[in-house]
Amino acid sequence: MFAKSSCELPARVEAGQIARLMQIKIQTFNGRPQGLTSFRSDVRVLQPSEIGDSKNDVFADAAEVECAQQLVEWWNVRNSGAVAFGSSKRRIRTLDSLREPHECFDFYCQVIHVENDTGDRTVLLVSDFTTLSFNNGIDPISENPSYLYPIPKLILRLTVWTNMDSNQLPIYVRIARGNFIFVRNAFTKSAIGYDGTPTCIEAVLHSSREMRDTGGRWSFVERESDEVEQIRRRLKDLGLEKRRANGTFTETPTEMPQTTLFKALNSTAPVPSRFKFLARVVDHLPTQVENFVRLMCEYCGSSGLCKTCPNGGKTLGRPEFLFSLLLASDEPDSIGVFMPVVVSGSDATEFMQLQPSKNKKTLGQLRDALGVLWTIGEGVGRPRVSDAKTAMFCVQSYNPVSSKSLPHGGSQLSSDVRYKLIGTQLLW
Repeated sequence: MFAKSSCELPARVEAGQIARLMQIKIQTFNGRPQGLTSFRSDVRVLQPSEIGDSKNDVFADAAEVECAQQLVEWWNVRNSGAVAFGSSKRRIRTLDSLREPHECFDFYCQVIHVENDTGDRTVLLVSDFTTLSFNNGIDPISENPSYLYPIPKLILRLTVWTNMDSNQLPIYVRIARGNFIFVRNAFTKSAIGYDGTPTCIEAVLHSSREMRDTGGRWSFVERESDEVEQIRRRLKDLGLEKRRANGTFTETPTEMPQTTLFKALNSTAPVPSRFKFLARVVDHLPTQVENFVRLMCEYCGSSGLCKTCPNGGKTLGRPEFLFSLLLASDEPDSIGVFMPVVVSGSDATEFMQLQPSKNKKTLGQLRDALGVLWTIGEGVGRPRVSDAKTAMFCVQSYNPVSSKSLPHGGSQLSSDVRYKLIGTQLLW
């Protein structure tokens, strides 16, 4: 409501009152109808008890009085019993109920793929596993190996702008493939498909880049919630499974004999020795996968700037993978046993099938690669690893360098036994 002064606006408006609006303009906002009053508009507000008062001059005729009385009856019925005004909520949509552009909707979905991140927006491919009633513009023939599930015909492309993140963190750090999210005030728009078809539909969280607003919201959904259970039920009904069965997410040397995690930890074989076994990731360090790439000194190999080396800390060094995975196993003799495994250097590059870099494209690929083994954590207070898959790992035992210096200089090997990942490739 707009007016020349506040005196021309209702002093107080409460839910349940009857309002008579004259000379208002009807327009659309985010695909939904919206009323707008101007300086020429006339707004009158009455209590329900004042409708039948013959002294008021608000209503022009008996038809308007009857309409107001019907509104009062509707309001009273709506708020009777347990149906309270504050407890109602907008109907949640499913993708099969969307028909055309300019539809505003709320829905629950799972992230199938993080398609693109350009700094100011992130493009997600999402699905609630209902049948689409429109052309989504995604190539139905070529199956992208980075998709969580091979369902190109059931995917909606959703553009999320960075200013929509509730925690004001970069989107690419927050949303990962496999996450369940709730999207509020998204709306459909026309798009051009992979083959140039102009009748495709995708979704965004605001009308356009030139008309940004904060009406769109997204949030993570608890995996134990009823909404996630419905999505999982649809997934089961469709018979969709991961692209690969358990145990075939990685590739290891075929000539190595297979053992168990427990036997590897308790082996009396001399160091170094190699072991191959089935396990799953239960945790990792650093806590954020974006920090799996470190800048290493080109002279001494230490992490970060090294002021004691010839470069004097003047250069940032080269990017290298350096992180550790905590492995566990469901083998009968290995339950309750954990093995921390270091992943670094050329072994890490072979494992990731990626060249280390700090740019956003590589960090996105890093999340896609690791997403083969587990669903990456969803932020503070959420588990860093969930839905972990059992895969084959090949590790090698080694003795770390002791922190004690020898009398004649140099260093010695510690008697401790640790493990590093070798000869393992992720299939993604």
